[in-house]
Amino acid sequence: LHLYFPQHGAGGERMCHNLALHLKKQGHDVIVLLTEAAHYDITTMYEFEGITVMPAMKDVSPAFAAADIIFTHLSWTKWAIHLAHIYKKPLIFVSHNTHFYDMVASFPEHVGVLYNSNAAKKILNYPNTGIVVHPPVDYRKWDYGGDASQAVYITLVNLNGNKGGKLFMSPAKTMPGRMFLGVGGDRK
Repeated sequence: LHLYFPQHGAGGERMCHNLALHLKKQGHDVIVLLTEAAHYDITTMYEFEGITVMPAMKDVSPAFAAADIIFTHLSWTKWAIHLAHIYKKPLIFVSHNTHFYDMVASFPEHVGVLYNSNAAKKILNYPNTGIVVHPPVDYRKWDYGGDASQAVYITLVNLNGNKGGKLFMSPAKTMPGRMFLGVGGDRK
């Protein structure tokens, strides 16, 4: 991955982290390799919520050689596909958005695709073997322990139309007695 928690935590990183937690809970060893660790001056390995995170070294061959399977997403996908091919490792591309990656489509027999929604699968339509895995979320992490019916706001974080922003407006219009709070996003 390019960046990771706790310094960097956008939607793609959250999805990958939740996937890593799930895999670890199933008994797998999970290591996140940071390709842009220098962005936050990360020079040593650390742990975040039980997941080992390490900056990419000049020689990443030990990490790739030791891996049973490689997951990648976003900007370093081409690099990861190349190294997975060299080390003869299966690779899964985590498609957290609907940006098309030519490199993924160029290797349909070597790269599997994990889509985060049926809509992404329909839009991207990679020739690769793929599966839809809705981002795993542990609802208990977000439970503030109070009575939800007494909450001041009904909230949606990220008002992007692809993430429910348009749907969020409908109940807001039909429930004038409740306060709604929409938080940022990429404004699409």
